[in-house]
Amino acid sequence: MGDDLPEVVLTTVVSVDGRITLGRHERLLDPAVGARWSTMAVGGPFETRHEQVGAGAILEGSGSFVDTDAVAPDWPAPVVTDDLLWCDHLPAAARRWFVVADGRGRVDWSFTGDADLRLHVLVCRSTPPGYLQRLRDLGVGYFVVGDDHVDLRSALARLRDLLGVACVVADSGGTLNASLLREGLVDVIDVVTLPGLVGGAGTPTMMDGPPLPPDATPIRLRLLDVRVERDAVRTRYAVDPTDPEAAGTPAPPARGDRHAARVSLPFPEPTAPASSTTEVIVRYLDYFRDQLASRIESLPESEQRTSRLPSGWTPVQLLNHLTHVERRWLEWGFEGVPVADPWGDTRDDRWFVDDAVGVADLLAALRAQARRSNEIIEAHALADLGRPGPRWDGAPPATLERVVLHLLQEYARHLGHLDIVSELAGGRTGE
Repeated sequence: MGDDLPEVVLTTVVSVDGRITLGRHERLLDPAVGARWSTMAVGGPFETRHEQVGAGAILEGSGSFVDTDAVAPDWPAPVVTDDLLWCDHLPAAARRWFVVADGRGRVDWSFTGDADLRLHVLVCRSTPPGYLQRLRDLGVGYFVVGDDHVDLRSALARLRDLLGVACVVADSGGTLNASLLREGLVDVIDVVTLPGLVGGAGTPTMMDGPPLPPDATPIRLRLLDVRVERDAVRTRYAVDPTDPEAAGTPAPPARGDRHAARVSLPFPEPTAPASSTTEVIVRYLDYFRDQLASRIESLPESEQRTSRLPSGWTPVQLLNHLTHVERRWLEWGFEGVPVADPWGDTRDDRWFVDDAVGVADLLAALRAQARRSNEIIEAHALADLGRPGPRWDGAPPATLERVVLHLLQEYARHLGHLDIVSELAGGRTGE
């Protein structure tokens, strides 16, 4: 087993005050509790986000299925010998895995999987042996990781090495979330905030567990993007891997080069469910923007403003150009609103960036423009015509569909250009 672990995307749904359920003993799987919680829901916002991640495993804790104070049932004595019982058990293969950490052996399973998803349990040396026998009797696999509690780092390594899982969605309660975060195992946090308040001292939040030690600092996050859908807000953050004391614990062991690098959006696979063509287009635009930013950030500072091609353009000029391209086509063009200096990315018919403008400022401008562009796209039908204005140079305005297809080809073409430059400069490349 190596140090290279799966990417972990922590997903959760919270109220505005950060609660993930209605009370300490209220589980959302209880139909009555779920019905009360759903009064905050607004039509199932962002319901396809798990499919967008494309994870090979979903990770949860036992607290999602039994009360927080529940104890293990009185399991019958095992019939399998110890040398088999305490070894990892893999009775079957699966396309995707539903992985549950249950070191105390508290869940008496009725659902063990279907054609698409198969249950797999994480246990430890202190788990009741009869529980392991019960899992074997049900045909459920398990990994024995840790002595007195489930060792999540070891568990993730085995998911990668033994089940071939490259990405895990952690969709659990505050205790497991806190353990993953404190151990530095989370790459991205994906939070949907519902328009409601719960309150209550002791009501579980998205991150519970032990309090922050007096000499520790909060975990640092970096905003990736923000989306709004029917009064719900989805925020995605990268967990800062450069601050080893952010979690209030010693720096975790190295996770390999990929985890020291920038976390990127997954490719929008054609098989991932989507509610509309508009959603597919926005996913591709978000992916292309993210790839553009990651290429720029992977380059040494000197290479960001250096040209390696006879045409003379630099990576920061390309970044500035694509930000202006979005503004010209969607704001100045389709919406027909006045835009100050719509051709501000050029000077003397060449791409241009003032040396005083930093890369961080250019990336922030791209993210701001992305939010504005997505708002425009999602507020209109693809068949809507743009408003007359100077962008069309006397021609009839184009439909939104034609505009966004043009933007997609701009990004795809220029990312190919940037891949060549990045490879020459020793930076990151794509497929």
